Amino acid sequence: MEKKKVITAYVATFLVFMFQTIDVFFIHTDASIFGGNVVARLAGLVVFIFASLFLKFNVKNFCFRSYGFVFEIIIGALYAIVPAAICYGAEYLVLLTKGYDNLTLHIDFPNTSDAMGLKWKIIAVGLYMFTVLLQSLFKELFFRGFLITQLFDKYKIRNAIIIQAFLYTIMLVPTIVQYIITGRFDSFGLKMTLFIIFCNLFIDIVSGLKWGIFYRVNGTVWMSTADHFVNNMILTCVYITYGQMPMKWFVIQAVAVQLLSFAMFIPLYFRRDRQNEEIATEMAVRRELAGLPVDDYAPSGVRRYIEGKRFEFQAEYAKKRNMPPPDRPLSLQPEFEEPVSLRDMEFAPSERMFETIDVISPVEADAEPKRVAHDVTANPSEMSKQFFEEKTVGNTDEQAKAEPQVQKQKAPKADEVDTSSSDISQLVKGYFEDNFNKYTFEQK
Repeated sequence: MEKKKVITAYVATFLVFMFQTIDVFFIHTDASIFGGNVVARLAGLVVFIFASLFLKFNVKNFCFRSYGFVFEIIIGALYAIVPAAICYGAEYLVLLTKGYDNLTLHIDFPNTSDAMGLKWKIIAVGLYMFTVLLQSLFKELFFRGFLITQLFDKYKIRNAIIIQAFLYTIMLVPTIVQYIITGRFDSFGLKMTLFIIFCNLFIDIVSGLKWGIFYRVNGTVWMSTADHFVNNMILTCVYITYGQMPMKWFVIQAVAVQLLSFAMFIPLYFRRDRQNEEIATEMAVRRELAGLPVDDYAPSGVRRYIEGKRFEFQAEYAKKRNMPPPDRPLSLQPEFEEPVSLRDMEFAPSERMFETIDVISPVEADAEPKRVAHDVTANPSEMSKQFFEEKTVGNTDEQAKAEPQVQKQKAPKADEVDTSSSDISQLVKGYFEDNFNKYTFEQK
């Protein structure tokens, strides 16, 4: 099954790349009112649907879980808006100090002009926004939701994210080649052309890694799709110094936006990764007790390294000042580095729980033993209850043997014991009073 997933993922990627190449060189939808590569994206969606059906890939569970999707969309949009606002603000301040005038926010949608009527302009803007949304949604579904999921079993999560980011970047190659062939870089010169190509490839690899990490910690494509869509809309439609800056400035600005967005996401990434590790640990305990296979969760190596260095610094600081040592973070605790099966632990359900055992109460010490059979089909909570009852009866038996002068009484059953807080308080109070009178004396 693992081999089948990997082969299907690579074949689907090849078909998507083929449709991208055909669209760029022969259809040229990037010059139409629809925007870039609509035919390639629609064909890619068809490939994605057939590949999902072939592998029985559940798109809803792996891409569109509804829990918290509004929050994911808002946060994803902010990861595009805030970095762009910072870069545009810096651009405005720099140009203002250099004496540039007409520094106003200018929004210009592709394939529109002032000569168009309001009706046709609205239609053109709507079609362009639909195109950008279609591109963003397809790329996130295919490269993040589909590829990472199919490559995870063979390459693990980190390598799967790197591979999908590399394949995502390759999709830009046909467009670059087409620009070179048609002479669209001729006016920039060789150095500037190489700089533009390198920056665009760098933007795609960084954004591919960022959106892959989005998917890793969220398990959905809501956040990455929102970030992808808003980022494309801002960088292609919003300008502060329209027509006053060279091409190099816009390329650097696009790189800066992606790097700032990546940096902004790091705190949330560490927080989500820590939460996912805690949830995975709890689920592993539940699945182990229920006899189900346990899914491994690989926490972030970068987070573990940073938390380890911070813990070492805090421990050294506390040691020098004779302070209590800091709490060891979850990712550095030995039990999570080398997991121990719950079945090997003392409180876990043991094999003798599934056998018939003898329990002798104090009153029936000389009588025939009472046999208590544990139900093999009992769930973990029932097994824990039986185990607790066994320990309770066993402790009562030992106490009766240690103090023969105490009158033997039949131990109450577990369901007859009143476990209210007031009765427990009285029992605890009586216990300490008896031990105080036994081992101390009163002053006269």
